[in-house]
Amino acid sequence: MFLTVGFLVLANAAFSQIKVLSNGYVGMGNSSPSYPVDISGITVIRPSLSSTPYVMFTTGPNGFNIYPSSSHCGMIGYQNVLYSVNADYVYATNIVYSSDERKKKNIQSLDVAMPLIKKLRPVSFDYNFDYSKVDNEKIRTKLQNDDKNRLGFIAQEVQKILPQSVKVKDIDSTLCIRMDDFIPLLVKGIQEQSARIDSLKSVIEGLKATQNNLKSASITGTGNSLNSTATLYQNVPNPFSKETQIGCFVPDEATTSMLYIYNMNGNQLQQYNITGKGKQSVTINGNSFEPGMYLYALVIDGKEVDTKRMILTK
Repeated sequence: MFLTVGFLVLANAAFSQIKVLSNGYVGMGNSSPSYPVDISGITVIRPSLSSTPYVMFTTGPNGFNIYPSSSHCGMIGYQNVLYSVNADYVYATNIVYSSDERKKKNIQSLDVAMPLIKKLRPVSFDYNFDYSKVDNEKIRTKLQNDDKNRLGFIAQEVQKILPQSVKVKDIDSTLCIRMDDFIPLLVKGIQEQSARIDSLKSVIEGLKATQNNLKSASITGTGNSLNSTATLYQNVPNPFSKETQIGCFVPDEATTSMLYIYNMNGNQLQQYNITGKGKQSVTINGNSFEPGMYLYALVIDGKEVDTKRMILTK
């Protein structure tokens, strides 16, 4: 009888740690489980009693905390620190985001990106989290060091530019940024810059192009000069309304000398053949062009010497 009573006492003490209700709910450290499995307190998973815990589950003021170990501190909802998800070591061969067209609606192409990108202010900063609530000194020191000299943006500033990319955390009303939203914005910006570069290349090629559009002009020469460097001077007067003089210097060794007139799109409008050497000038009649801004270039022996701008007024 004594053995029976002793067995019942021991069994009751062991069973008191696990509560099973008639509805099948199981409580561990909880005498009134509210869920099918209701665990209260710290939960540890490890391969053996003597080994370091692989995973330790606790609860904290900011959510559910997971501590794999003190040296590999991945966590979800770290106590009083703004880490909703963090891990020191993450190894992944591939991270895939859902992007199937069948899962999307209201799809629209981005119109412009560079005006938005120019408004963004990249900054460096240190986080000012309250690390005093982190009990483990090693983890606390590591978090403090890792959260210095970070790079990013200020969410309040981004909210004024890209409000759809900023979200408010319900728990403390702090602002968070959807950083992956910046990827399509940057791609669009690169495309815009590429188109701009291609346009500028076309202008440059137009300036270098030679076309058979020779037109007579009044060309006067003042003879040779001691200066032997090919030079293109600014037209005088500039701006002009009736006519202007474009001066240049043609070295003695030059074989062919041409003056080209282009519009701002790089299209050649006129071509003047300069036969003399030394200081030369070409008279441009304003009646030959519409009012506006033009480019003129001096090309000697197939090489561009210089390009300048002139303005024709009404």
